Amino acid sequence: MSFTAVLIICAESLGGHCVEVHDARGPYENESECIQRVLQIFQDTQLLLPPPYTSVEYKCDSKFKRA
Repeated sequence: MSFTAVLIICAESLGGHCVEVHDARGPYENESECIQRVLQIFQDTQLLLPPPYTSVEYKCDSKFKRA
């Protein structure tokens, strides 16, 4: 399996809406690598969209590799 990192941030500065930040580097071979990448994306996103956030979530979507 491979995993794709997605970060979901909700904030009042977004009009109470949420944004999904999709990783452009993956996919990753295991969930641990995916979670590490989500943390990097979160740190980078804080520079563009500073806190406070009403909600922060992540997904490591798994997809089967095709032969």
